[in-house]
Amino acid sequence: KAIRRSGAKVGDEIWVSGSIGDARLALAALRHEINLPKEDLQRVEHRMHQPSPRVELGMQLRDVASAALDVSDGLLGDLRHILMQSQVDAQVDLDKLPKSSALQKQDISTQKLFAACGGDDYELCFTAHPSQREKIQAISKSLNLPITLIGKILPREGIEAKIHLLDASGDKLSDKEMAPFLKSFDHFAS
Repeated sequence: KAIRRSGAKVGDEIWVSGSIGDARLALAALRHEINLPKEDLQRVEHRMHQPSPRVELGMQLRDVASAALDVSDGLLGDLRHILMQSQVDAQVDLDKLPKSSALQKQDISTQKLFAACGGDDYELCFTAHPSQREKIQAISKSLNLPITLIGKILPREGIEAKIHLLDASGDKLSDKEMAPFLKSFDHFAS
């Protein structure tokens, strides 16, 4: 009953659990790239050092999700794995990415970058047919865990998997605007 990466279908919705970007925010604070209030740092540092894998959510999604994986290398980088395995493309609304209150205090470009590309959050990103929306909302309520609809699966346009990012007005980002989001977290980068 494993949920594989290869099951996403055109028209499926893309969802993510919890909030994303906190582990990257903690790393930035620990590297002195940004200043965080002590209470915010403690909250996000806990997310970095002691993540809570969404095992129960994964189990409840077995008959609901078409594809899934955990967000360890950044949402967009990990979503690309689903797209490659499923032979589809995706559209993601950057402004719908769920962010903690600590991340929401940062400038908007940092919020979007950390939520879209930061690693080690260990939330679940999954796809499901739109008919599953009520079941997903019921699972969210039963687990007391936010699950956010962030995009949809599109037909494959070319050889490589492509993610179209939308801005607040629903327009696709230009190639120049996309550039910062094209590199996901790399555990082995020096």
